Amino acid sequence: MENRGLMARADPSPRSSILDPPSSTHPVVAYSFKPRFSYLLAGFFAGFTACSELPAASFLVFLFLILFWLDRKKALTLYLPAAAIPIAFFFLTNYWAIGQLKPAYGEFGGPWYEYEGSHWLTKPGEMPHGIDFAYLYESKAAYAFHLLLGHHGLFSLTPIFLLGLAGAVSGVVMLARGSNPGRRPGLMGALTLMLLIVVIGFYIIRTGNYGGWTVGPRWLIWLTPFLLLPLLPAASCLAPRRWGRLLAYGFLAISVISPSYPPWNPWRQPWLYNLMEKLDWIRY
Repeated sequence: MENRGLMARADPSPRSSILDPPSSTHPVVAYSFKPRFSYLLAGFFAGFTACSELPAASFLVFLFLILFWLDRKKALTLYLPAAAIPIAFFFLTNYWAIGQLKPAYGEFGGPWYEYEGSHWLTKPGEMPHGIDFAYLYESKAAYAFHLLLGHHGLFSLTPIFLLGLAGAVSGVVMLARGSNPGRRPGLMGALTLMLLIVVIGFYIIRTGNYGGWTVGPRWLIWLTPFLLLPLLPAASCLAPRRWGRLLAYGFLAISVISPSYPPWNPWRQPWLYNLMEKLDWIRY
């Protein structure tokens, strides 16, 4: 391991994980868990993630496809039953709370949200102002730009994620070429890219909402681990070069500042939003 400031080259020595092919010579899987227990944990927490953030159902599905490809029996008999536990409790508690299985989120755009006196009710000819109604003032292309690179941008507010994106692409390329080590980075990269495409695509196509008063793209916060896990290869590539280290440090500094602005109240707009508003670049 060669240290260079905050970055280091990855140790390529093989380690067993749930994304490795099954092998009787490896008695443990990720983090010293036995293979069966790993599938149970993966299923339970993937299901719990989908319950906590409904678009994360895509993670539940994509992870199942990967594990089904690796070991069909374990995916069907361990992963799926474990995932069903939190999902069953989600629908049960939802029914107890509101008397129906359909989540309250699914009622957005209807009378549950748009009642007389509601923040969301807009009358014919009315043009309300504020971040929640930005879709009335900008195109889908502008919304997509601001969600990725603009005032609520996933990559403009947290540019360290660009390294994770580069690492994910690199992993997929290695997997396609059959490079070694390419299996785990490749599967992790493929999972990350699929989630980004599906989740971001969903919000761009179906909504124009930034998540209200929040210091970043609230809908995309749960994707953070997937953009951090494949980051190391890109950081290792930049580490030997002085300009590369400076670039990574700059990305890291901005990524730390953005969620800390302002530290006393998270229900504030991002610093990029305030800057663009000050410069009169946006008018919502």
